[in-house]
Amino acid sequence: QREHSLIESLIETAPVLILVLDAKGRVVRFNYCAEQTTGYRFDEIRGKSWLDTFVAESNRGEIGALLQQSMSGATMRGVVYTILTKAGVQREILWHDQLLSNVGAETMGLLVIGQDVTDTRELELRLHQAEKMEAIGRLAGGVAHDFNNQLACIMGWVEILGNEACSDPTVRECADRILQASRRAGDLTSQLLAY
Repeated sequence: QREHSLIESLIETAPVLILVLDAKGRVVRFNYCAEQTTGYRFDEIRGKSWLDTFVAESNRGEIGALLQQSMSGATMRGVVYTILTKAGVQREILWHDQLLSNVGAETMGLLVIGQDVTDTRELELRLHQAEKMEAIGRLAGGVAHDFNNQLACIMGWVEILGNEACSDPTVRECADRILQASRRAGDLTSQLLAY
């Protein structure tokens, strides 16, 4: 009796989702963490199909096949798939399972343990995006720096051209326009470098 109470206490206080499915994939056990994660109380979903209750219709074929494999003895380890909470929110769960069978090796169901990794995966995605943005920023900075060097060269030669051709108003006007365009391009380059 004391061992049974200890096991019950461990299941209920474990910081992971613990559930038991019968051989038809119906919920027969659901711990406190599973209730907190999904928003369902155990008495609401006892005896209900795991797939129909927690898996989006578009994913039921794939997840159903995984559960069927597990029921046939192919243990699921480290598989991540999305479940729907009572509020319709998607949560990504990392699953591990263990086949439950009786003395005669008849399949009784599955013990399934899950860890909510939604927040972790979102942080990984943000970190990946930040790393990509940093790489793009470095690339843009390098291009802008090189472009700025080329512009400085162009502006220097245009100023020399304008000074040499001061007697020809057409050449002088063309040189001034090239210089103005180069300065505008330089402003754009400064903005790019600031980015």
